[in-house]
Amino acid sequence: MDELDKDLTLQWYEWLEEQLIDIMRLIPPTPENFIAYSPRIAGLIVDACGLLDSILRQVSLDPSLVDGKAKARDDLNISDYAKLYAAKFELPTLVSILRISPPTYLNPFKDWTALVCGGTYQPLLWWTTHTNLKHDWIANLKKGCLKTAIECLCALQQIISVLPDLGTIVLRRGWVPGKKSSPQIVIEILESKNQSQALLVETKLFVVPRGPEKFPAKIEDFRPAAFNASEGLIDFFGRW
Repeated sequence: MDELDKDLTLQWYEWLEEQLIDIMRLIPPTPENFIAYSPRIAGLIVDACGLLDSILRQVSLDPSLVDGKAKARDDLNISDYAKLYAAKFELPTLVSILRISPPTYLNPFKDWTALVCGGTYQPLLWWTTHTNLKHDWIANLKKGCLKTAIECLCALQQIISVLPDLGTIVLRRGWVPGKKSSPQIVIEILESKNQSQALLVETKLFVVPRGPEKFPAKIEDFRPAAFNASEGLIDFFGRW
């Protein structure tokens, strides 16, 4: 991807996130509403996963080495991406904050834990829903629910946030609004070349950590200032 492709990719994500925010203005994201479904929600799931697939395809080598065998980039699928990137980017342990009230943690790649521990690949439920929708929209419409759309967008934001190829554009698009030592150091952290400080990649709905620190086990113990968060996120949590 050239710089224009990368910038358009993040713009596309931002547009998808705005679509989800619009949906949640009509359907509040409460536990009882997580099963709500509609063609618009289903379309958002398909679009988000399609963009995620395209991003990972573009950053993969051609051919890529999967299970010791060369595989053409155009033939890669989600299980191949799991084998190529789950351990590399620590995706099964990557936790995001869902930036709604009350804030919660999301861990969309958790089902790949066994794979990085030497076990077998386990499919992601939200990705399976996307695949089912693509193959038979009407039969699987009820599976295209609000909870799944949130998980898909969260996963997409995580992938964008951890890919070194997108580090400069992530900063340029204003996704790192918190306290910074210098833009160059932030780019190095986003490109996984520097672990000198914690920072957060923040969009309107999701917050994911980069650098040496992980979120605490309980969200009640999260302290935004420890991750050089933005003033907006500090205000959202009402604590430093």
